[in-house]
Amino acid sequence: MAALTAPFVNWNESWLIGVQEVDAQHKNLVSLLNQLHQAMGEGKGKDVLGGILDGLVSYTKAHFSTEERMLEKIGYPDLLEHKRQHIALTKRCSIFNRNLRRAARA
Repeated sequence: MAALTAPFVNWNESWLIGVQEVDAQHKNLVSLLNQLHQAMGEGKGKDVLGGILDGLVSYTKAHFSTEERMLEKIGYPDLLEHKRQHIALTKRCSIFNRNLRRAARA
């Protein structure tokens, strides 16, 4: 059995915003990041990593959609910049995933 790798991200209660749905999603995102980090640390195969990354990308997109709807509803003044950050992060994750898939086929 492989040794556990230290978490990539340790959850911090200061990140709670008081919106149960979003707080739960943030905790789940941290968990998914840590699962990916653990799998990488254990030298798991590209198929395993790709599956975790697929789930992370999918969940992140759903979370961003939820968060953006909530921010729009309350009239968040920096919504456009927040959306840009979401788009940039999603793009980086998708590129990483695509490169991982290409490497798996090579």
